[in-house]
Amino acid sequence: MDRSGLRRGRPTVHVQLASWHRGQGMSGSADRFGESGAVLLGDLCLVWAEQAMRESGLPHTVLDRGWPRYDAMRSELAVGQFADLLNEARRVPTLDEVMDVLRRKSATTPCGARWSSVRPWPGPGRTCCACSATTAR
Repeated sequence: MDRSGLRRGRPTVHVQLASWHRGQGMSGSADRFGESGAVLLGDLCLVWAEQAMRESGLPHTVLDRGWPRYDAMRSELAVGQFADLLNEARRVPTLDEVMDVLRRKSATTPCGARWSSVRPWPGPGRTCCACSATTAR
């Protein structure tokens, strides 16, 4: 979304797809192809993530408890990304606005798992939403 050419030291998906488009001698805008392909790949990853949960082998009672949190996490991810997009498109954001985006886009659970959005800790002795670990306190 930020049109960065690199992510974690590697070419971003949209850059790789645009390069592939050019290398194949395809018609149309290679950059537009790369950006569109990256959006579609993101959509596909969301589908695969949900499919992985459904096919995880967890009992339906466990999945039924997890779906509302999973849905909220995906919604918060989209809201965080949109907030980031707005901050970039408007003026120079305030520190509070930048920190809000960072909190929405990245968090660590009590068990140390990294999430892409912020969810409340379930509390002492409860199973962490990001993993199967039970929190100690």
